Amino acid sequence: MNMRGKVFARLLKGRGGYVSGEALSGELGISRAAVGKHVRLIAADGADIVSVPNKGHMLKGLPDRLKPEYVLPMMPAPADFNYFWAEEVDSTNDVLKREAAKNPLQTAVAAAEGQTGGKGRKGRDWVSVCGKGLFFSILATPDMPPNKTAGITLIPAIAVCRAILEQTGIRTGIKWPNDIIAGGKKVCGISAGLSANMDAVGLDATENVIIGIGVNVNEAEGDIPGALRQKAVSLKMLLKKTVSRPALMARILHEFFELYDVYVRHGVGRFMDEYTKLSVLPGKNVRVLGGPAMLSGKCAGFDETGALLLQDKTGKTVRIIGGELSVRGEDGYV
Repeated sequence: MNMRGKVFARLLKGRGGYVSGEALSGELGISRAAVGKHVRLIAADGADIVSVPNKGHMLKGLPDRLKPEYVLPMMPAPADFNYFWAEEVDSTNDVLKREAAKNPLQTAVAAAEGQTGGKGRKGRDWVSVCGKGLFFSILATPDMPPNKTAGITLIPAIAVCRAILEQTGIRTGIKWPNDIIAGGKKVCGISAGLSANMDAVGLDATENVIIGIGVNVNEAEGDIPGALRQKAVSLKMLLKKTVSRPALMARILHEFFELYDVYVRHGVGRFMDEYTKLSVLPGKNVRVLGGPAMLSGKCAGFDETGALLLQDKTGKTVRIIGGELSVRGEDGYV
C-alpha cells in the first residue's frame, strides 16, 4: 500500500475522532508537512475531512474514488492481488489482458472511474458514466481444466448480492447466469472470459479467467439511456441517497476472494444452495435465447455445476450451460 493509502487507513481507523498529525508523522515516518499534503489530496478526492490545529484530522466522509489507496484499507480482511487503476480506460477487461501479457499474474484487479469501450455479455456495450458506477475486472488463475471452470461465473454474482446487502440493506436477486436484479430491474452485469493453454491433445489447463463487473451505483435516471430505463436501475435511485463506491467495491472484492478460495478447493457445488436461494428464476416460465432453436419452459433449478435446468412442455428436463445461452422471463426481463 502506498503512503497515501497508509494515511487514509489510519484516518479510517480513527474515524469519528481526531487523529493527530504529529502521531501520524511518527507512526508513518514522514514529516508533518507530508501528512498534511496527503490529507489535502485525500480531501481533493472527495473525502470530508475536518482539520483543526492542535487536534488533528477527522475523517467524516469517505472519498469517492476507486484508487487502491481507498479501496484496499476498506476491505474487512487483506487479500493478495495486483491492483491497477486509471481515470479512464477502454475497458478494465482489456487492461488486465494487457497486463497479463506483460507479466504473469495470479490474481489481479483493474478499476477505472470510466470506460470508453466497456462490454457486457456477448459483446454488448456497457454504458459507463464516469465517476458514478463501479467498473472493474478481476483476473484469477484457477488450477483446473477449462471444462471445470464454468461455475466460476456464479461466484461474483453471489459476492455482489452479499456486498450490496451488507453496504445498503437492499436485497437483490440473480437472473441466471449472473445479472443482478433489484426491484425487478438490472443493477449489475457480470461477464467472464477464459484463456486456456493448449497441449498436444487439446485444452490442457486454464491460463486465466477475467471477470468484468459493472454496478449501477450513483447514476440518476437521466444517466441511463432511455431504451434501458425499463430494465435498469441504480442503487441511488432505489435508496434515494448516494452510496460509497469504494466501500461497496471493497466489500465485493472481500466476498469474491473468500468465495474463490473455497471454490478452488471444493468446487462450485458448495455455493449452489445459496445461489438457488438468490435466484429469481426457479418456478418461473422462461425463454432461452441465443441457441439454434427457441426453448421455453419452467426453471426447475440448477445442478451442482451451475447449469440451469429447464423443464419443457413435455416434462423433459433440459440442461442449459451458462456462457452459451441466456434466459428471459416469458412476460418480461425477469
